[in-house]
Amino acid sequence: MSSKNNVSDFFSRSVQRVADKFSDDRTGYDPEIAQLLQMLSKTKQWCERIEEQLKTVVEPNIARRAQSSVSQLIPLDQMQQQDKSWAKSKDPATVLGKCLIDAGNALSDGISIPNQQYCLSLRSIGQLETQIGNRASEFTAFVVSETLAKMQKEVWTEIGKLSSLKHKLEDSRLDLDSAKRKLRSASTAVTIEAASTLLGEKQDLFSSAVQSFRETAKNKLPQVHHSLSVMMRDLTRAQHSYHRDCLAIMSHNMEEAPPCYTDVYLPSAPPPAPPTHEPGSGARGSARGDATGMNAFSI
Repeated sequence: MSSKNNVSDFFSRSVQRVADKFSDDRTGYDPEIAQLLQMLSKTKQWCERIEEQLKTVVEPNIARRAQSSVSQLIPLDQMQQQDKSWAKSKDPATVLGKCLIDAGNALSDGISIPNQQYCLSLRSIGQLETQIGNRASEFTAFVVSETLAKMQKEVWTEIGKLSSLKHKLEDSRLDLDSAKRKLRSASTAVTIEAASTLLGEKQDLFSSAVQSFRETAKNKLPQVHHSLSVMMRDLTRAQHSYHRDCLAIMSHNMEEAPPCYTDVYLPSAPPPAPPTHEPGSGARGSARGDATGMNAFSI
């Protein structure tokens, strides 16, 4: 029975929207309500774009992003309990660091001392990349657990409530306009009286919906904007800390890293030998040499 009522309500709303689209005397909103509706629409649109770009920061690959914890918005502690390797497996620097360390370990078996130094450099750089990757994973976890999760809880929850009130407001306006059309089409005293009563009821419901949306939107929209600005400020601070720590890791590695293979074991190139001339070559020999050189260059 409820499904039939839902279908009937949907059909009635569709008819009302079609009639409203071609009507010239639609009930309008006052300027404040119109401005609040416009602000709600813009806020929702830009929050969607900001959220999408935040997910791109976490995982640039859209296919992997759809399969990762980003779409589930798992808090940091639960994420670590469910899959401790999630963050490390997602950062390319960690994968590169592990590859360099494994390469250094594999190449250091049974080889000469110069190559041992080369393997030590590989492992040192691999440890650097691993530290940077771990720090990047911590930043990624912050974006997921602090920014995206809070955005879902504090921003989208309020936008959802406001959107629900907006739909109720729009439905009450459609009902009011439908009641006005019924009153205009009434021809007998009985139908006029019934249409007038219905119009009064719909007018009260519309006024109540307008007042409810006005009060809620004036209160909630500034809260949504404030919450979003605080989240973005905290994100910027986390980014600053992340880049500062990466710089400190790299600076320390440059001071403590062992010398590279080429810095210690490869001799410098010898100076070029001075040109030699055959005895008695003279100008003719020089000309012949120049010609030979030009022919060789042309070939």
